[in-house]
Amino acid sequence: MIRHGKCYPPLILQRARVYEALQYHDLAAFDAYTVYTLCQKELSDEFVTDLVAHDLEGRPWLKDIGDRLGDERRVHSARCEKVRALAVLVQCLTEAGSTVDAAKLREELAEDVRLAKFSDTDEWLEQKVAFWAELLRAPRNIDGATETLDSAITSQFGHSRREIYPWSCYEPSRNTTGSVDELNSYLSDISSHLEAKVTALPAFDDSGNASGTISYQLGLFAKSHLQPGQEVLNEKSLLTAIRPLEDAICDACGQELEEIPFEDVRQCDGLDCDITFCSQECKDRAKKEYHMPRLEDYDDDEDEEDAEDDVGKSLSDEADERENTTDDQEETEPSETISSGPFCGNTDLSFIGRPTNTITPEWDLYFLLLTRTIAMSLTQNIHPLSLPETKYLWGDFNPTPFAPSTPFNPNHQYQCTLPFSFLHNLQYTLDYFSTLSLSEPRATPYSPHWLRTFDFWVLQTLSAKFRGVANATQSTFDGKPEIASVHPGWCLANHSCDPSVRWTPKGRRKFFVRTDEERADCKRESGDGKREWTGIKAGEEVFSHYTDIRLPVHERRERLSGVLGGNCRCERCMIESQETV
Repeated sequence: MIRHGKCYPPLILQRARVYEALQYHDLAAFDAYTVYTLCQKELSDEFVTDLVAHDLEGRPWLKDIGDRLGDERRVHSARCEKVRALAVLVQCLTEAGSTVDAAKLREELAEDVRLAKFSDTDEWLEQKVAFWAELLRAPRNIDGATETLDSAITSQFGHSRREIYPWSCYEPSRNTTGSVDELNSYLSDISSHLEAKVTALPAFDDSGNASGTISYQLGLFAKSHLQPGQEVLNEKSLLTAIRPLEDAICDACGQELEEIPFEDVRQCDGLDCDITFCSQECKDRAKKEYHMPRLEDYDDDEDEEDAEDDVGKSLSDEADERENTTDDQEETEPSETISSGPFCGNTDLSFIGRPTNTITPEWDLYFLLLTRTIAMSLTQNIHPLSLPETKYLWGDFNPTPFAPSTPFNPNHQYQCTLPFSFLHNLQYTLDYFSTLSLSEPRATPYSPHWLRTFDFWVLQTLSAKFRGVANATQSTFDGKPEIASVHPGWCLANHSCDPSVRWTPKGRRKFFVRTDEERADCKRESGDGKREWTGIKAGEEVFSHYTDIRLPVHERRERLSGVLGGNCRCERCMIESQETV
């Protein structure tokens, strides 16, 4: 955004207003929240964020106004910019359905409007304030009842657009020969029995019902006859999120260490790092892929202003170096300047997204999957959407309504199916990057590298992918989800409520062909009665399961609708749904 790689609030807010006009309310909200946070730092004597605002010349933001016109004018300028940011943020949160947080910030907005004493010349802000005043008074029809906005404040969670962004160049054509060949090359390392092919699946309409059309997706197929009970896939992925901070779970793959022989367990070599691995393999892979040990301590007493200048210098130097580096080089050549990683022993980072008494464990895990992806991207110097673990994941994206050359239609009704949370999508994310930037300048929000690699639309694309394919396991202590992981080979298998394979839930993902006894609880009736199960024939598609197949059909379909896009239409569900009518 700016060549010196530092945050300039007015320009960030300008981008937020563009996103808002294009109805990307989640993207606009992140930019507006960043500006709001930077303004809060200017207005408060308490700690707000490690992120620092600068003007267009790279000097501390508003310092020049304070020096020339006094501190009162500096505070006024900061408050005016905060009001502009809040006006965008509140409206975007409301549009996204996060009405609880929007209501809290709206009260703050009203107070700051009063304190800022805006002049009549600020037409845009006047329109915003008038819009909110009218919106609060106007009755709305919500679920058949007439209410005002104040009485409709019900949710901390909303939804945003779930699509491949028109400007993204990182989403591959998954069904091409080249993509399938690349996936099969990956599969060859984890299975000699399975291969990826394009398969036809029923498509759903906006209501989740079968549309009568076909959707072509990828699936797993047997290369030869597979016998009942046979192991046919063995995959370990380091794209894993672990909610509790403890040494009872392998940090790399999520395997419980009590199941591992003591002599196989390994500790990180990093200074003041307590994480544990289930094997030397996981330790070596972690060092290479996301967790390079930190062997030297930081100088915690370093002067903050000097540290900020060093960060700015590093970013400027990096920008100059990368001007002469091609995108291909950036994604394939490992960085030679990193001697140790910022993720080892960094407790300030470790606690973000891991509240002790959480009431949103699944949301926490999805956020932690993003932080693991960020660590993998920085360690391997690969764009997060180009990592082998993420590149071919399908995020159940909605088609982009307009091509880049098509005129924008402000009245278009967009599908919003990607779950959205103010805390997890905005607050945790900005806190994480702000903290990480102290030890890794490339992660500084709105720096050149951050804009290319970690801009919020990239994170939302990853979130859409993870929401569709991540698998979580529950804690044996409190029953809450505590580990989530993404296995790109395992998740290629499509779903059936009468699956042909079962899989292991922790650590490595293994597929075993189900036995006849294991399939006995699934109805498999046809005109000839019960089918005899002899395994999976060569060339047949392999079906896994995405939910508890012991549940009744209506509960299975309810749980699966968010993943499949509608009611499951496997043979078992079709039979059982007819019986319950």
